[in-house]
Amino acid sequence: MMTQIFKRTLHSLPRVGISCFATLVLVAAGPLARATDEATAKSGPTVDWRVEAGSRHAQSLRDSTADNGRFVTEKLIPFATRYYAELNALFPLSNAARETDQAFTIVFPGTHPQLPASQAGINGNELYLYDHFLDTPLSRRDTGLLYHELTHFMQAPYRDSSPSWMVEGMADFTRFHLHDRRTLHDFFLLTQKDLAGLKQRVAEQEKKVAQGDLSLTGLLHEFGKQVQDFAAKGYQNHLNPIHAAGLLTLIETEYLKKTGSDKNIAQHLHEQLQRAYTLGQDFHDFDFSVFLVGLVDTPLDSLWCEYVLRAAQYEPPLFEGPAVAQRLGLGESKIASATFRARLSQQEREQACARLFRHLCDEDKSELESVFRKDDQALAQAIADESTGRGRPSAYQCGSAVKSTLLHIYGLFR
Repeated sequence: MMTQIFKRTLHSLPRVGISCFATLVLVAAGPLARATDEATAKSGPTVDWRVEAGSRHAQSLRDSTADNGRFVTEKLIPFATRYYAELNALFPLSNAARETDQAFTIVFPGTHPQLPASQAGINGNELYLYDHFLDTPLSRRDTGLLYHELTHFMQAPYRDSSPSWMVEGMADFTRFHLHDRRTLHDFFLLTQKDLAGLKQRVAEQEKKVAQGDLSLTGLLHEFGKQVQDFAAKGYQNHLNPIHAAGLLTLIETEYLKKTGSDKNIAQHLHEQLQRAYTLGQDFHDFDFSVFLVGLVDTPLDSLWCEYVLRAAQYEPPLFEGPAVAQRLGLGESKIASATFRARLSQQEREQACARLFRHLCDEDKSELESVFRKDDQALAQAIADESTGRGRPSAYQCGSAVKSTLLHIYGLFR
């Protein structure tokens, strides 16, 4: 099947108001030439893209004036190029060249044939973005998933021979902790929610069995085993690697930083997996545990036990918006206007702020400044809509209350 190939060589990146990392300016040799000069080679590869006929969005992607066409050229390609350069600096590969280091291609193939809900994946030096990703409205597309997929490029050549939970957990760690700046308490909340869901299923089946429906005894046993397995080895679920990422975040923030290490836990894991592959050795849970004992004096099982126990018992800290607002000199009126917070749960506020933070990372500074000039009533409604799934708080709906919360949670202006 014939496909149309589009190449975009970047001359510069758009400005980013609050960048999670330093902006890298990439200089290209020409409008259609691959990067061959030394400066560009050090910054990152040339990023190509192509649309396959099977994509429902093929026409809008090929139209440079359409929303999808502009999304690719103005946001997707610049972000992918910058993200790759950042990750390549974090995870150098000394013993083998990656086939993606000179160029890789973003492909829009349509719908995943086996997994219709899949949004992205990689194959060789190609990064697939499926229609399910493009079906998401522009304002809600999370380009952070690029960080996860591009991390898989960094894991060549050991990616396919290493434990899946390490590969996927490392990718989610780079995406959510390093890129999105999610803290340990964010992971606690996610793990707590999943664990509570498993326990709720057990409770429901226990009630039905107690009422006399003995046919559900087998299902009750299965659900009970799932809770036990999660408590013992929940990090091994590579299909939901957020828990492994949470474990790595615990190791990073509660243990590794105290050692004075100049590398994060994902960089350490990358080195170990690369070394094992080069030497033709296995590197499984036991090997990682032995390594962790040497690194942070605690084995893997003990670290997971601590993580899942703290997640199960976790209670979010008290809201400190007014105190932060006062420290920032926002004035009494601004502090008083934050009283709408009582109408939302702590988790709803923090989840909305987390989404807002990721949105602002991609916005121009002038737009960011406009965020804090809007009234708090509009903000309250925006967050309420977000918590019920009706919408996303836009940059123009945010006021001083979310500014103070944002500063408290992420320390943006510290």
